[in-house]
Amino acid sequence: SHPGGPALVLAGPGTGKTTVLIRRIARVLETGADPSSILALTFTSKAARDLRDRLERNLGPGPAGAVTASTFHAFCLSLLREHSAAAGLPADFRVLGPEEREVLLGNVAGRRAGALGTYAEGRKRRLLLPGEDTPRLGPGARAALAEALAQAGPPGEAPFNPDLESLYADYRARLKAAGALDFDDLPAGAVRLLSARPEILSALRDRYRRIYVDEYQDVNLAQYALVRILAPPESFPDQGSAGLDPETPGVPAELLVIGDPDQSIYSFRGADPRFIARFRSDYPGARIYSLARSRRCAPAILGAAGRLSGRLLEGEGTVALLERNEAPTDKSEAEGIARRIDRLIGGTRFFALDSGTAGGEPAGTLRCLSECAILVRTAAQFPALEKALGDHAIPYVAGGARPWWEEDPSYLKGPAPGEPGEEDPARGVPAGPRGEAVRLLTVHAAKGLEFDYVFVAGLEEGLFPFTQYEETTQEDLIRARIEEERRLLYVAVTRARIGLSLWRARARTFRGRRLALPPSRFLAEIEDMVPTADKDRGYRRDPQRSLFPAEPEARS
Repeated sequence: SHPGGPALVLAGPGTGKTTVLIRRIARVLETGADPSSILALTFTSKAARDLRDRLERNLGPGPAGAVTASTFHAFCLSLLREHSAAAGLPADFRVLGPEEREVLLGNVAGRRAGALGTYAEGRKRRLLLPGEDTPRLGPGARAALAEALAQAGPPGEAPFNPDLESLYADYRARLKAAGALDFDDLPAGAVRLLSARPEILSALRDRYRRIYVDEYQDVNLAQYALVRILAPPESFPDQGSAGLDPETPGVPAELLVIGDPDQSIYSFRGADPRFIARFRSDYPGARIYSLARSRRCAPAILGAAGRLSGRLLEGEGTVALLERNEAPTDKSEAEGIARRIDRLIGGTRFFALDSGTAGGEPAGTLRCLSECAILVRTAAQFPALEKALGDHAIPYVAGGARPWWEEDPSYLKGPAPGEPGEEDPARGVPAGPRGEAVRLLTVHAAKGLEFDYVFVAGLEEGLFPFTQYEETTQEDLIRARIEEERRLLYVAVTRARIGLSLWRARARTFRGRRLALPPSRFLAEIEDMVPTADKDRGYRRDPQRSLFPAEPEARS
């Protein structure tokens, strides 16, 4: 029932933000709004498909089909296709896939291809062409936007480097010669087009009177600029008289964004939770709404999550499992998790009975394996867990539905094939007859998903928070990264509905290195809220004696 104008919806995990967005669109259509005047933007093709499907179920195929529900990248691509000549692009321009992009970067920079790729991404997100220190925006962008762009953005992103700047210019020239763009060119190119061609911007503002942005905490600087230029703060009518359908041409009826700053976890692609704070200052008359009751997580799980985030949500239901565990090695950690899953499902084969992993509380409380996930900080942790699940004949899927960015900032490679968010081929033990399988995912890939039971592995200092490849010594940057790691764990914890099991290993092999890491600093913050597992239900050594001596104590 929002009266119109700008609005910010602060929505915690499981509070129904997508439902609110669907019902809001239905409400404005009931008042007589034109479906084609609605633009709904999100980040992954999966989220956009889900939004379109739910709109169709709620509104019918006619109205839903007229609503533009799209990813940022797909929307910008369609805009540049429609106005390719005005954008200085050939009509048949193409967007490079990741393999082509890697080849081109290698041809330009050789062994520095990775550094150039990261640098170019950062410069494009900041709307900077080669040789620029501030964005050169055209008459369609007001001075307030240029000032905001100078102030916004994550700290330390894409600092000027003269050597890489020269390579960036060469890379851009080769893209132009090939009649091609890369993914980061799409939002930046759309903003430059709209700022340079006021007539195109005016037509777009006339068309899209109601703009909705999901997951607003994930916008980067170029996407932030796109929203600002489509719905500039100065164009909204006074909040006291704002209605659902102001008659003034070119005046937006509504800008409603939904987000959760505690789930901002993509700084390595330019996202910054401060953009939510900026929304309040950019649109000082905006209505602020809060969704504070989670329909997903049991209260005890939300209590631990609230300790990490500093804000509490109300929950529903009863927790079935809440524990933390410590194992001698990463192999025993994986074995302990596999045994616990075997027990929860009631045993997947006779081995579960022979080894004593089946039976006991809370045996049989896992309805199906697809309602269980194992989350890790990085995919380098997969092998030990895959072996343990395979040894117990527990069907699993490792990877799949991965975001188009890599999980570690140090290894950022760029988009996966196709549109951002396209699913990645997965591997695993074949699922059962009903297609059930445990999901083995990085925390980044798990965002937006939910499960009855969640196991979080590798809660050691250096791994979670991930600081193995930290290069900077700037305290503000280090502090910002640790806070993002805290938000990552918050996301992991809040994927669980009724069961949460946190694990750490005293020693592990990680990317060929033998590590002995102390417990994650985050465990100490929630240890009074997440009890240690009962010894008879935690990791237990196999009853059969080993033919080999125990592994020596690991050294860091």
